[in-house]
Amino acid sequence: MTLLSKPIELYNLKEVIDLNQADILEWLKFKGVFPSTKNCSKCGKSMKLIQRNDSIDGFSWRCTTDSKRCSLRDGTYLQNSRIDVKTFLKIVYFWAFQIRQVDQVSMISVDRHTIITYQQKLRHLAISSFDIESIKLGGEGKVVEIDESLFVKVKHNKGKDLKRPQIWVFGLYERGTKLVLFIIVPKRDAYNLLNVIYKFVLPKTIIYSDCWRAYTRIRDLDKNFEHFTVNHNLFFVNPENGVHTNSIESVWNSAKVHIKLMRGVSRDYLQSYLLEFCWRRSISRIATRFKLIKDSQSCIQENENVVSVINNVLSKKGEKMKKQPVTPKKYNLRKRK
Repeated sequence: MTLLSKPIELYNLKEVIDLNQADILEWLKFKGVFPSTKNCSKCGKSMKLIQRNDSIDGFSWRCTTDSKRCSLRDGTYLQNSRIDVKTFLKIVYFWAFQIRQVDQVSMISVDRHTIITYQQKLRHLAISSFDIESIKLGGEGKVVEIDESLFVKVKHNKGKDLKRPQIWVFGLYERGTKLVLFIIVPKRDAYNLLNVIYKFVLPKTIIYSDCWRAYTRIRDLDKNFEHFTVNHNLFFVNPENGVHTNSIESVWNSAKVHIKLMRGVSRDYLQSYLLEFCWRRSISRIATRFKLIKDSQSCIQENENVVSVINNVLSKKGEKMKKQPVTPKKYNLRKRK
């Protein structure tokens, strides 16, 4: 180990990347990515960390009782991984700051497939922490803007494009907290849109929308919603009451730019990319929402918030990427008097 300018626990991800292998391992142990202690699976006694030149990390666990050995990575996020920890942290750092994959390839000595694989796992861990099933927007006196947007359009109205199903995404934006949620819906009809509203919006919320006909029964839902509209065929802001949906429409633009910069996204994973976008917006403002940050001292700037969360997310073992279906229960309508 080298003579550090400060305790290892005070280093952030960007600074750690420039340290040597041994110091990086100490930092990863402090963050919980690698265990600080390990018991032998055979005898149950405490194992010792020894130096090994044939190990990718330069160290491995060894039981002094029965000589059993195991990798430092066993049972961790990096189990079965063949890249060194410095390269791995670079991938994490570049993902946190949304560096394009094509640029990462030129800066890291690994192929693009490896970068894609690890960033898929990181994205999955991030959206798992987002915990979509527990998200509730609005509440009494709070405003939620809603809007739907087409993400995959039919071009030229001919040829193979006509066989490609359009992808509609329903968005909800909470004013004040600026929390946002994007959900892919089969159709932008009343059944699908009202289901999403019923599931994710709290009772007595004030809802702003355009005049799309699917929204006409929002007031009939048994959650005492207040619903106000703006007719976009006439104006962007309702002159009578000041109602507008400019915030959600602005977020739509940011989300589409985020997707476009990736130069193509599989339809199967579009929902996960949208949830990643929602997670990034949320974590940059309300880091404690996900209870993943152990030390708040590194939460200084928005991007550093993201990095800090990732530091702790990494302690979770990687899982296979899954689609993120949303199947809200059928909404209930109030009886009309």
